[in-house]
Amino acid sequence: MSKLPNLKKVLSKAGIRGMTVIQVLGCGIEKGTRVRTGDEGMDAL
Repeated sequence: MSKLPNLKKVLSKAGIRGMTVIQVLGCGIEKGTRVRTGDEGMDAL
């Protein structure tokens, strides 16, 4: 069951009147890419 209707209700009560919903695919095991910039590394997603 979708949790979106309940979320919309709660956000509406909090005064939030709009949102953008995006379907995201993947299972969370993607780690991104490690980029080296000088002495520090930065995670690029």
